[in-house]
Amino acid sequence: MRNHNERRLLVSVITITLNSEKYIADTVQSIMSQSYPYIEHIVIDGASKDRTVAIVKELNPKAVIISEPDNGPLEAANKGLSIAKGDIIAFLHSDDYYANEQVIQKVVDTFISNESVKVLYGIVQAVDSADGKIIMRHGRPVTSKDFGLKYLKAVLEFDIMPGLAVFARKEVYDTIGLFSSEYAVIADGEYNLRVIKLYKPFFLNEVITIMRSGGISSQNVFKAHKAVYKLLRRENVSFIDALGYYFYCCIRTFFSKLFLNTGMRGIFLLYRRMKG
Repeated sequence: MRNHNERRLLVSVITITLNSEKYIADTVQSIMSQSYPYIEHIVIDGASKDRTVAIVKELNPKAVIISEPDNGPLEAANKGLSIAKGDIIAFLHSDDYYANEQVIQKVVDTFISNESVKVLYGIVQAVDSADGKIIMRHGRPVTSKDFGLKYLKAVLEFDIMPGLAVFARKEVYDTIGLFSSEYAVIADGEYNLRVIKLYKPFFLNEVITIMRSGGISSQNVFKAHKAVYKLLRRENVSFIDALGYYFYCCIRTFFSKLFLNTGMRGIFLLYRRMKG
């Protein structure tokens, strides 16, 4: 039985949408079904032309909705942060959903029982959008081997602090500031690198979010690799190490796309599932 004198922490969940009617109901329903009742759902919509906003209103009349033209997901994310009232803030994409009804309750319990914890993250489970089968998992605890370039890679590859499973106290966002337009294509990773310089993330060994695969285009993947190179150099990683990691990412992406585009999708997904 819960202590009724326990402080009621408000959790703000920010969802960014644009013509997201295909999956937005799953996202909203996964929030509405949470056992923890003190949740503010903020939907920042880029003036969708489909039924996205109508679906959100139907399923959650109390949702905070802003629907207007914007300059993309980065501006929308920062807009959401600027109006969030929660003690704890998280992001949930418009085609993803929470793993079960107890997710936010477990997150809040962790924050309450560990007042020193400012940022926590769990596990993101990626599934094939075609058949729902698990492709891989992101999220593991920080170990003694995580330092230097290895630590940076783990954060940027979302082994540590996968963005869709991160919950942080509002003071963290107030301290770190907004997402950077300079690194728009890797905004989550760049933001997390700023976070870990000031806060020690706490790992909650629970599947937090189910993420549908897909989304980022091939062009943006290679843009992301270039941005990661630039970011690593900013973080004082040597030219050779940063360039080597850049080429590794490009080669990995090339062969991934090759498998997917040559009728070998099944083999590729099987490999990802075994690796995950």
